[in-house]
Amino acid sequence: MGANGHQTVLISGTSTGIGAACMAGAGWKVYGGVRNKADGDTLIEQVSGDVTPVQLDVTSNDDIESVLARIADEVGGLRRACQQRRYHRRRSG
Repeated sequence: MGANGHQTVLISGTSTGIGAACMAGAGWKVYGGVRNKADGDTLIEQVSGDVTPVQLDVTSNDDIESVLARIADEVGGLRRACQQRRYHRRRSG
């Protein structure tokens, strides 16, 4: 649990806000991985609840280590991590 008494989750790929909205709506402290500041600003506008955007490229060890260190510093650690993926279905014909 984080310092605020909430469970804490890091969700990558939250530019659309779907996963972050689900977790924040359930009372979690959400760190939402976004590609850039503009996506983070949009996330804050679209999702109510305890959501903090963090710039995160999941292919960058430096980004991952930096975000995890920030979370540890701010709330004492991480309860869950979720990676969101988009699946595209190929149409035939």
